[in-house]
Amino acid sequence: MRRRNYVHSAEHRFFFALLMNVNGRQRILGLVRRCFPKQSAVKTVVDWIEELASTKAYGSDEPNALGIENFGDEHLLVLEGLLNNQTLPRIQKEMRNIYKGMKSQEANNQIRAVYDSLLKAPVLKPLLAYK
Repeated sequence: MRRRNYVHSAEHRFFFALLMNVNGRQRILGLVRRCFPKQSAVKTVVDWIEELASTKAYGSDEPNALGIENFGDEHLLVLEGLLNNQTLPRIQKEMRNIYKGMKSQEANNQIRAVYDSLLKAPVLKPLLAYK
């Protein structure tokens, strides 16, 4: 994974090392919890992902250090739900407030698209695995 070369922060490099070497949400969150016991592991990971999503991968055509196009706040909210073991319907219900101007089905489709994009992102597959 060359993405680790895009970042210099020790915490971000640690996170990429976890993604390269550990498979499974609970295992990764457990290791984060062990290394950063005073912080919520989910919040720590979501913060790191937010920072990496705004980090340009210099010398690369990638949109950011994660390689995820159009990464926004809705991605962070869905990701937080996933890391907290929420189901898609629950995430959709909680996020409908963000999409107040849309019809319910339209909002659900939008949230589903974000959900699917996160599950398909190669860099996040180890984190989102249920192992």
